[in-house]
Amino acid sequence: MTGFWLASYIALWVVIGLLAFVVMGLLRQFGLLQMRMGIEPGVLITGEGLQRGVEAPEFEALDVVSTRVFRSSELRGRRAVLVFLTPTCGECREVAKQLSNVANQWREIQFLGVCYGSEQACEELAAQSSLRVPLLRDLENSISSAYGVRSTPFAYLIDEEGRILMRGVVNTWPQLQALIEERGTLRSGIALDEVIGRETVQAVAGEHRQRTTAWDLSSKGMSPPEVLSSQRGNKHEG
Repeated sequence: MTGFWLASYIALWVVIGLLAFVVMGLLRQFGLLQMRMGIEPGVLITGEGLQRGVEAPEFEALDVVSTRVFRSSELRGRRAVLVFLTPTCGECREVAKQLSNVANQWREIQFLGVCYGSEQACEELAAQSSLRVPLLRDLENSISSAYGVRSTPFAYLIDEEGRILMRGVVNTWPQLQALIEERGTLRSGIALDEVIGRETVQAVAGEHRQRTTAWDLSSKGMSPPEVLSSQRGNKHEG
C-alpha cells in the first residue's frame, strides 16, 4: 500500500510539473503576442540595429527577382526601406507578401528585401510572395551583420542622403507602415537613451502620453481628432 501511495505522490508532482510547463509556455506566447501584435501599431523599436542618424553601410548583392547585382549606391537621392527576412520565419513570409502592395502605395520610396538563406530558399520566398521589388540574397549574412540585424523581420528606413531614419521589428503590415511614417513603439525593459538618443527622450515620452490618451478616449467611444491628428503628424528627429 505504501508503494501505491508513493507512486501516486510522484505521479501527482509529475502532472503538476507538466501543467506548470504548459502554463509558462502559454504565458510566454501571450507575452510574445503582446509584443508582436500589441495595441500600439508602431514599429517595435529595440536596442538592436544601427543608431538613427548614422550612415547606412554600403553593400551589393544578387537580386533573385531580376537576377542582377544591386548596389546600395543606386539608392542615393531616394528614400529606401530595407526589410530583412528569413525564409523559415512565418512573420517574414507574411510581410514579404505585403511588400509589393506597399511599394505601389509609396512609389517615391525604394523597397528592398534582404534574404538570409540559401539561393533556393530565397528564390522560393520571392516566388511564393509574388515579389515585384528586389530581394537581395544575403548568402553569407554580410549585409545583416553590417546592419546589426539579429532577428527578423527587421526593417530600416533610410533617407535620401543614405542615413538611418528609423529601424525596428516589423512583424505586421501596420508596423511596416508605421516605419515608413516614422512612428515607433518602444519595447519595455530597454533604456530610451540607448535606442533613440538622450535628446529625444522627453519628446518620445510626450508622444506616448498623447497616444495613451487617444487610446483611452477611443475605448470609451469618443473620437479625439486633435489628439489623433497630432499623432499622425508627429515625427521623431534623429
